[in-house]
Amino acid sequence: METSNVQTFFSGLKATLENTKQFQKANSLEYAFEFNPLIHFYDIGENKLSEMLAFFLNPNQKHGQGDIFLKSFIELDSFNTDEFCLKQKIGNFKNIKIYREKQTIGQRRLDILLEFDGRFAIGIENKIWADDQFKQLKDYNDWLDRTYNGNYILIYLTPYGKPPKEKSIEKEDLIKSQVEKKIFLLDHANQFLQLLNIWEQKSKADKVRHFFKDFQQLFNHKFKGNIYMSQQKTISDFILEKPKEYLETSLVVYKSMGEIINSIINSLKIKLEFVAELNDLKLHYNLYPDKQTWPTFTFSFLKNPTSPFVIGFQWHNYTNGIWGFIYNTNDNEIKQQLVDKFGKLFGAAKPNSFWPWYSIWYDYEALDSYKTLIEIQDEKFEIAVDKKLKEILEKLNES
Repeated sequence: METSNVQTFFSGLKATLENTKQFQKANSLEYAFEFNPLIHFYDIGENKLSEMLAFFLNPNQKHGQGDIFLKSFIELDSFNTDEFCLKQKIGNFKNIKIYREKQTIGQRRLDILLEFDGRFAIGIENKIWADDQFKQLKDYNDWLDRTYNGNYILIYLTPYGKPPKEKSIEKEDLIKSQVEKKIFLLDHANQFLQLLNIWEQKSKADKVRHFFKDFQQLFNHKFKGNIYMSQQKTISDFILEKPKEYLETSLVVYKSMGEIINSIINSLKIKLEFVAELNDLKLHYNLYPDKQTWPTFTFSFLKNPTSPFVIGFQWHNYTNGIWGFIYNTNDNEIKQQLVDKFGKLFGAAKPNSFWPWYSIWYDYEALDSYKTLIEIQDEKFEIAVDKKLKEILEKLNES
């Protein structure tokens, strides 16, 4: 491919995006192109997402759309193939009961349970960032099997459709349940987005349609790192306007993005090693590639091997970052002291299975979701890390 073709492609695309940007800026007072209340004010979490899903699946809820959402969920292609048809399995039903946090075995609670006339059930375990628990999915599967005499399916919903860990259900049991069409692995990034799009199209009320449109944009931002959909359409229209000239170039650029991103992220390690040295710390760096999305990368700083904690940073999709501490001790008393100390110095604890305490400090809007990569390349990113580290260490030293 000639260099001139690539230069022409990017020059034309840059001009087109600039025109779009100027149009949006000139008309933002009337249309507020970049405003999405969910992106600005809503923090995706398992409980909120499960509440939303249960709300729209319930025909009697105040969305006012009856059973449209429930029926389109049952009719998803993922559940209806030549081998298995969920719609036929459920058949006609008179009563639907929807439970949140349904108690199953012991203290285990299934995120969502849909019960059709007491004879067929759909269980949904919604995982975003939380870790799998020991035998968790196996217990849910066994409970559903016993309670509904084998008339059920169990949906394991995760950001990118990754299978549960073997501590949750053994690999052989998972494969057997998948073959028998008892367990289905679904992802937020594609299949759940598809469902939201279907719901948007089928909604009769403008309010509800606008909500689904905003929610799709939120998911595109958080799980795919995508820019606003209006910009995506501008780029798509530009390429398809002259497919012979631009399509080949755009596909070559697309195939090159993985190498470009990896080169930028690999260069970050060298820069962070310098930051660690400046602050008399040791660096530990991990990159977790994922073929379905941009990789997650984490790095942490340790003062010395005997320190009871490690200061860690993590980025997901390069759109938002968190910092917190990780235990480097097995002493439960010291662990509690650390949680109390960080809570007192930096605010109330936000724990999960990996971080005893964490906080978001580096967050970009959807329009700038690639900005982290640009700042890494421009060497602004490590300056921000260095500044944050110094702030953390200063507070810790004062205490």
